[in-house]
Order: sequence, then C-alpha cells, then structure tokens
Amino acid sequence: MKSTVFGCLFIVCGLLAPGLSVSAHAFSIAFPPPQSYVETEAVNIVLKLGDESLDSIVATVNTFSYPARKVTPGAEYLCFGITLATGKNVIVLDGYTKKKKVVSRELEIFFRSPLKNSSKRKSRRFKRYVFHTENNEKACGSCHNMDPGLADLNPARPEDSPCYSCHNNKLTRANLHVPSQKWECLQCHELKKDGPKYSVPKPVEILCYRCHGKKVSGWKKMKMVHGPTGLGQCTLCHDPHGSDFPALARMQVTDLCTNCHTEKESGQHVIAGFFGKGHPTRGVPDPFVPGKEFTCAGCHSRHASNFANLLRRDGSNMGPYCNGCHKK
Repeated sequence: MKSTVFGCLFIVCGLLAPGLSVSAHAFSIAFPPPQSYVETEAVNIVLKLGDESLDSIVATVNTFSYPARKVTPGAEYLCFGITLATGKNVIVLDGYTKKKKVVSRELEIFFRSPLKNSSKRKSRRFKRYVFHTENNEKACGSCHNMDPGLADLNPARPEDSPCYSCHNNKLTRANLHVPSQKWECLQCHELKKDGPKYSVPKPVEILCYRCHGKKVSGWKKMKMVHGPTGLGQCTLCHDPHGSDFPALARMQVTDLCTNCHTEKESGQHVIAGFFGKGHPTRGVPDPFVPGKEFTCAGCHSRHASNFANLLRRDGSNMGPYCNGCHKK
C-alpha cells in the first residue's frame, strides 16, 4: 500500500466546459485537491456527487480515456483509481446523462519520479498530497473502515482487508512481492497515530534488510557499490508491491539504467568502431541466458561489484573480457 494515493480534503467545483449548462452541483472533486503532487503512479479519485441525475462519468488522463463509470442513484461519492504518467497530468472528468455530456471538470496532478529527469522538479504551485491523515479519513468513514485493528490488517483473504477496496490493483502485476501477495501490509507499513498513517521508514533498506539482509550486506562489502544500493534506496529501481518485469524492476532494465545514465540512451555503447556502431544495450540475445534479451545487466552488476564500472568480470584487459561472449 502506498500512502500517497490520497490527499488533503478539499472540495472544488472545477471548470464547467463551454456550452454545458448543468448545475455546478452535479459533482465536485473531493480528492485529491487541485495542483497536488504525488510520488506514486496510482491515484484514487473521489468525487462528491450532487443533486443532478448523472448516469456515468468518464475520466481522461492526458489522452487516455477510461471506460465510463456508472453513477449509482442516491450515492454520495464515486471512487475509482487512475494511473499517472511521470510529470504533469491533466485529468478531465466528464459527466453524462442519457449519453450526453452535461458537465466537465479538470484537475492537474504532478507525478514526481526520480527516474525521469523531466519529472524530478515540479512547480511550487504543486503541493504534496497524502491521504491517510486523521482529518482526511473522516470523509470516507461512512463507507470504509478507516480505523482498522491489527486483526483487520492481517486478513485470511486479501478481500477481507480494509485496504483492498482501494488498493486491489496491487495484485494485478505479473510478479508480486511476497508481502503484497499475502496482503501483509504491516510487514512494511507502520500503523502510526500521529502524522501520515501507513508510512514506511527511510532509508527503505531498513525494511529490505529483514529478508534480504545477507545479500545487501554482501554487496556493501564489495569495492564498487551502485549508488542506490549504497544509499539504501531499493525502491528507486524495484517496485515494493509488484511489477510486470523480473526482479520487481520498475521497468525494462536498459530503460531503467538510462534514466540516470542518459548518455547511453542511444542504445549504442562502449566503442564506435570503424562504422560508427557501438555495442548494443538491447535488441539482441543475451549470450549467457538463452531466450533473454541482452541489457545493460549483461555486462554490469546492478548492485555492486569488485571490478571497475560495476563490471561483472575483470575488465582491465578488454580482449579476454570481450572474448567471453565473442568467441573467436
């Protein structure tokens, strides 16, 4: 569970699109407040429904439109999740009655990610957004168990967890972290009464050490340690809940590396040669792992190494090193 999926309680009417005459009370945006910034791609939108008879609401994030969500007659709120792109996102919320758009609202959310240079820095007008605080949770108590006990947070089934209704998207990835798969949220999240609830300690390696301590200790004893490993920022590269990529990587390995090592973005690397072509970093088979695509990790260790440039083997003499793959 990520604590940044909701934010401060703030009711706004939004913008009424030109030509739409329906009352401004059709619905308002309860969460998140306008010009919020978050540090996770998943965000829940909460709409406070008004006195108009809307049939459905369609959310469009930048250029992607989600399927229409039906509005239950008499319901007070409508809640649903969206996925953000890194950087600034424009969310348009259109209300429909009998298939006719009658009202439109707009919201800006900034997804701040250290993995993208373009989204590391945000405008000062965007304010940090964290939902799980005492005041914010009061608004959702009529439908959700906002004060669960330890037994509630250690359910026999994921569906029994009070976290499940808002965070069930954590189980949709191809590869799941074991605590996430078992819905053992308190393995990593702290149930705090003051400040944001369900936060995690920093550096996050404090948590990772509990299960992966032997590996991490071994890496830190090596001569060369990758920056995120040395700083204990495991979740910079790994998603702590789940991923569609092996080893819970946040994205394909070469894409992940070139977020920081931008000079390697061309996909050509090491040596240009007579024809201006360098060593590929993708798009060719890995000679050591049949059926796997070659990536930066084919030559470099992702965590630590006893060799320069985090190479997997001694590269002081590049002839023998290269011959490891390129047999004569």
